Amino acid sequence: MESNEKRINAWLKSYLSDRTQREGEKSDIIKVESGVPQGSVLGPSLFLFYINDMPDNITSTVRLFSEDLNKLAKWEEKWMMLFHPDTCIVQ
Repeated sequence: MESNEKRINAWLKSYLSDRTQREGEKSDIIKVESGVPQGSVLGPSLFLFYINDMPDNITSTVRLFSEDLNKLAKWEEKWMMLFHPDTCIVQ
C-alpha cells in the first residue's frame, strides 16, 4: 500500500502538471511552466512552499542591497519564476 506522503506528492504533482493559461479571451493558450494556480484555495499555501528557500539566499540587513538582488536573480532563474516589476513594491 502506498504511503500517505507518496499519495499526497502524486496528487500535488498531478494538480500542478500540464497546466495552461490564456491572457485574454482571444489569445493563444500557452503552457504554464512554473508557479502555482492563482485564485485556488491551495494557491497561497503552495506559493509559500514554493518560495520557502528564498530567504536562505538573503544575507544583508539593508533593503535592496545589490548582492542580494543578484542572489534573487539566480533564485528566480533556478525556479523559472520571474519577478514582475509592476508587482514588486518597496516601501
